[in-house]
Amino acid sequence: MAKNSENKNETKKKKMSKRALMVRIMAIILCALMLLSVIAVLIPFLGIDSYAAGYDPDTTVRVGLMYGSNVTIGFETKAEHGFVIGSVDALNNFTAMWQVAETTVSATCDCNLANNSRTFSAISSDSPDVGGYHLQMPWDQMLTLEQAIANLQANLVSYNFNIFPAYINGQMCIRIGSFGSEAAALQMLSGLIGVYPTLTLAVPSLTAVSVVNPYTNTILYEHDSRSAGYELGIAAYQGGTGKSTLITPAQNHYEGIFEFSRNKAGTDGVALTNVLTIEEYVECVLPWEIGNTWPIEAQKAFAITARTFALSMLGRHRVSYGFDMCNGTHCQSFMGCARTTDLVRQAVSETAGQILTYNGEPCNTYYSAVAGGVTASAAEVWGASSARPYLTAVPTPWENYASHKNGSWKREVSPKELCEYLNGKGYTDLTGAIASISVNSYAENSSYIYSLTLTDTAGHSVTIKTCDKIRLALGAYVNSANFVVGRAGDTVDVITYSLNTNVPIIAPSKTTYPGASVITENGVINERIYGEINVLTAAGIETVTALDSLNVITQYSDSIDYNMISETGFEESETYTYIPAERANLGNIRSYEVIKTIEPITLDGAAGNYVFVGRGWGHGVGMSQWGTKNMAELGYTSNEILAAYFPGTVVLPIEQVNR
Repeated sequence: MAKNSENKNETKKKKMSKRALMVRIMAIILCALMLLSVIAVLIPFLGIDSYAAGYDPDTTVRVGLMYGSNVTIGFETKAEHGFVIGSVDALNNFTAMWQVAETTVSATCDCNLANNSRTFSAISSDSPDVGGYHLQMPWDQMLTLEQAIANLQANLVSYNFNIFPAYINGQMCIRIGSFGSEAAALQMLSGLIGVYPTLTLAVPSLTAVSVVNPYTNTILYEHDSRSAGYELGIAAYQGGTGKSTLITPAQNHYEGIFEFSRNKAGTDGVALTNVLTIEEYVECVLPWEIGNTWPIEAQKAFAITARTFALSMLGRHRVSYGFDMCNGTHCQSFMGCARTTDLVRQAVSETAGQILTYNGEPCNTYYSAVAGGVTASAAEVWGASSARPYLTAVPTPWENYASHKNGSWKREVSPKELCEYLNGKGYTDLTGAIASISVNSYAENSSYIYSLTLTDTAGHSVTIKTCDKIRLALGAYVNSANFVVGRAGDTVDVITYSLNTNVPIIAPSKTTYPGASVITENGVINERIYGEINVLTAAGIETVTALDSLNVITQYSDSIDYNMISETGFEESETYTYIPAERANLGNIRSYEVIKTIEPITLDGAAGNYVFVGRGWGHGVGMSQWGTKNMAELGYTSNEILAAYFPGTVVLPIEQVNR
């Protein structure tokens, strides 16, 4: 019996030992998870990238819609089926906390408000339309929030109080009433404190935002949790068929979350930020930057461009305003999804997560409306600090810039008016009428002017360097720095880039082997070449029978294996041209042999005036939007378009992009 008892005790000890070990293991796991949670919350405050190895496919973008001096005391929003109200944390995660059936709400400052036709203003009167003083009590969570509010409304029905939830310093509570003064609120508090001993006074806060029904002046929700790392978030309730959106007074429709916060500097008001996924963002950018009926390959090329630009510019306005991108042309035009069509969604879907990269990092995919036959390098447009190997001058002979209303232009101005205009731009060294304008130099391999000197009748001169400074200095008279200038009647030389129409079309005999995308001098060919191919050489047409002999580089390789394409341009094999048989009808565009010509023209205008004749619209760096459309109309693929405008770049999935 004693032995059996000892065995039982030993077994029991072993079981207890195992149980203790399991408890310890679980404790360690829980501690590790808690530590990871703390780190995740602290990441944005410590300045650490949350995805150090690469970008996440669900990356969110914060777009500023109302900020700085542009804020108002109240901002109205509509949604077809009402709203879900909650909080947005430092990682852009939205947590739903309350739902309202009202289809129109205004996010307002927490203060005494006057309401004039649904337009709110802050007032000091103690008889406001919406009062900023309230009574507050904790939510003990023994009941649901809805039940707790319903009970209070039933118990206080004789007072006709507005009772609503509030998220204050990271804790949900209940607020009662809307009083115009502290005295009125305290008087009511003294009458109720005996029944509700946890009641306290809530006064207006400089960091709080209220959600108000602008038709009834009823407060629906309040939020003051910036100190806890949460801002007010409002989403459209998805209660019907189709996708419900957030609608502004300008009738712009937005997806994602509206984040409302008190403006952090300067003008008091409610700042508005749209928080949405990067794919939703791209769907909204395309219809405002290019036409939503443009060819699908143009849409796809621009989807990759817009996505890459956003990714490369994340945090651009974080320090000043707390968001990534503004909604204007400084970043990318963004006015919601009202113009988003099925074609746009198709382009974004088919390129989802694709990023244009150079050495594994997202490119700065700048673009302008029209290049005017050639682009210019970023270094010469904005200065040496902007230099990128893929932002170099590229001839764009396919671009039908003259068909765009701002792509080809002519303007004239008198010498006196030009001086006065330049004075207004800050060039005050010029004191008399402009006596001469001299082009000192052009951007390399481009017709964009890099250096320009203007001299007045008193002998004072100013020299303006870099293409974009020239464009901005002469903004009333030029659309770009791609121009010529002189007096009316002068003869000036115009640099033009065109295709060599004497290159014959060669339809190759070939077979294909599905696999890697191959890059030729014309861009990406979306097939692997296998078998005999006819190519053009300096000696004429030759046939190669092996893949190696083509001297090409695949789309996904960083190395230059065969000396045909490099990051700096074409090398020893630049005379080779490959023209796919199925695209032979596109004409000589596929040969991509460009001829530079200098053509003299006589400037037509009033005697003595300066005449500006130019091409292009914008800074001229990177992609031309209208040139992209022209390439797509000629049958180019999105990857070929990108390769043409951003030489040496590679399209990669977002997960493989270095951060």
